Amino acid sequence: YIALSGNHNITIDDICYLNRIESLQLGANNLFTDQDVSRMINLKYLNLNYNNLITNQGISRLTDLKTLKLNGNNLITMEAIKNFSKLKCI
Repeated sequence: YIALSGNHNITIDDICYLNRIESLQLGANNLFTDQDVSRMINLKYLNLNYNNLITNQGISRLTDLKTLKLNGNNLITMEAIKNFSKLKCI
């Protein structure tokens, strides 16, 4: 479990090597991309609320996600998660 919400100096690249993490909170970090999160394939909970994301393509490999929080972003499409069968909450 890692909680780094509101830490405006963090990037996903800073922590993406922690690929055994199951829960990650990165809300309100002014992130523009979620690209590197794709390396964290064991995530079950991901909070990216209130960043500046316009795409969620980086999460397309995270098929074990059960909870995904993307409120307050400028997402153009949700295509990357359309086949996530384990996802219970968006």
